[in-house]
Amino acid sequence: MPSSDLSQPSSQVLIRATNGASSAKPKAKPTSKVSKPQQGSTKQKIKLATVVETAHLDSFYTKYADVCKKGMEGLRKRDKKRAKEKAKAAKKKKGTTAN
Repeated sequence: MPSSDLSQPSSQVLIRATNGASSAKPKAKPTSKVSKPQQGSTKQKIKLATVVETAHLDSFYTKYADVCKKGMEGLRKRDKKRAKEKAKAAKKKKGTTAN
């Protein structure tokens, strides 16, 4: 006999997040005998889970966004101008050696 709890809509939401580090081993074998470890391969995968009442979802996501923004404050913006200059110089150098 089915439980009456299953017929009622849930008032909670399960939210999961990870740090994006892969815990799976690479499938392909390295082609050379000496290989460098891949960046981030030594990181341990971190999993987080929390249960939030549906009535509190808006405030949860507001606070979650604030935490995510704080975590990104230490990151530097990409210097697109410098990258464009390097690409332009490499293209110019490549174009002069082809003639």
